[in-house]
Amino acid sequence: MLLDGLVDIEKNEPGTLSIVLAEDGSNEDVTFVLERFQDQAALEAHMNGPGAAKVGPLVKEYVVDREGGLFKYVSGFIGKDS
Repeated sequence: MLLDGLVDIEKNEPGTLSIVLAEDGSNEDVTFVLERFQDQAALEAHMNGPGAAKVGPLVKEYVVDREGGLFKYVSGFIGKDS
């Protein structure tokens, strides 16, 4: 279900630039999620869209800690297409 939701988000949310799921190398029970959005409107569309509606309940079931919160972009890149 999680991967199906990601496919929906990729296809239907042009303002969602990327979503990366990264498993902790020393603890398979820990996964980090990095999401990039074109702007605040894209973030809001994502949080209220059908992809998030599909994935949200599953994510909430497994999230123990939201440590880290929102980050401010400083430097670097995830892809060379943006």
